[in-house]
Amino acid sequence: MILRTALNLIHFESRWARPAIMITGGTVIFMLQRWIGESMWLQFGVAFVALGGLVMYWIVYAWIRKARGADRLLPPYRWLYVSLGFAMSGLACSLYVTEMLSHRLYWAIHSVWHIDAALGQFFILLAWPPNKGIRNFESQAFLAKFIENRAAAALVPVAQQPPRHHQAGGQIVHRTPASKF
Repeated sequence: MILRTALNLIHFESRWARPAIMITGGTVIFMLQRWIGESMWLQFGVAFVALGGLVMYWIVYAWIRKARGADRLLPPYRWLYVSLGFAMSGLACSLYVTEMLSHRLYWAIHSVWHIDAALGQFFILLAWPPNKGIRNFESQAFLAKFIENRAAAALVPVAQQPPRHHQAGGQIVHRTPASKF
């Protein structure tokens, strides 16, 4: 997740660069996980490498833009989405480490960090303005439509009012079995 967050903020000229880095990075992380066995320190290392690569990209990008006499030195991100993506991804990373501290709440913390990681990726994918940066324009357009008008987005379940027989006194009655947790 950390590597993917950084890669989504980098514009590659080659369409194969991002998948090649993802496959290579995933393989290296898998091998290091098997070799080291300690996931917390490995995650710190992955975060350091990913953030370092992103900062290097920003430095090179700014240097090239300055050499060309451009006013704007950083990529044309929508910075609100970048900050929300970093916040959610950072929270997911901290919860990943926290889940190992309490075995009684493991299931809850693990679920929340997955949700935070997904939201972090959601916002990072929206960081580039439409038709810039990432090459998956269809996914980006779908996500933008999802934020602007949720009901108009194809294949997105929209919450609907349940049938009247499921309501009792203005409240929705859940008819599913009780959770084991």
